[in-house]
Amino acid sequence: MSTRLVIDAGHGGSDSGAVYFGYVEKELNLQLALKVQEKFKDYDCKIFMTRTTDKDMSLYDRGHMAVELNCDAFISLHFNAFNGQAKGFVSMYSYLPECAEKSKYIAECIADEYKKAGLHVNGIWTKESETMKGHNWFGVLRGAEPVPALILEGLFMDNPEEIELLKSENFLDRLADIYVKGIVRALNISPKVIKSWEQELGEKAIKSLAEKGKINNPDEWLAKDLTEPTPLWLFFEMCNRM
Repeated sequence: MSTRLVIDAGHGGSDSGAVYFGYVEKELNLQLALKVQEKFKDYDCKIFMTRTTDKDMSLYDRGHMAVELNCDAFISLHFNAFNGQAKGFVSMYSYLPECAEKSKYIAECIADEYKKAGLHVNGIWTKESETMKGHNWFGVLRGAEPVPALILEGLFMDNPEEIELLKSENFLDRLADIYVKGIVRALNISPKVIKSWEQELGEKAIKSLAEKGKINNPDEWLAKDLTEPTPLWLFFEMCNRM
């Protein structure tokens, strides 16, 4: 069964998120989320998006999509801001005991890919709600309970040094690659097998012949690369059997 993920482009609509140096977080989040969605097309994975346009959506509803759709993980994409000096990747993962370990592992795999790309990792942490003990501090993660969930903060928008990264034409694409590689490794998601039309036509023919009783070993044939050239002896023998 394919892995099922919710990708959340944080903020949106009336909620702009952080705004620094001419950049608006809600716009960056959406651009990044769409890139992540596109890159997952190469994998055996079903992606659900909380939003693909600039619209309002509650924190709970975003997270709860992962519960309603029986997903394997919920990923909320953001960019950070603090004091103008902090920098690097930050992830907050689900505090809920039954999914904290898996949530943390996903964050660690992404952080590892971030380091491989030569970028700075600031930290990975979780926090319990002060008013709802045993649950998440962050509303979007609370909505996703008990699905493994995390918030990814790509960099600090109020840091002039990190804004230089955003000015790079391909930075969001690089960041999407990092996120996808980390998630794929953490959840052991397989690449999507793309069959040629010749292979698909051959498989249909094998199944049809087996149903008609013309061949009695369809599994052996289906395991073969059906685009390989057929030896003449085999071609004539198959014609003779028909």
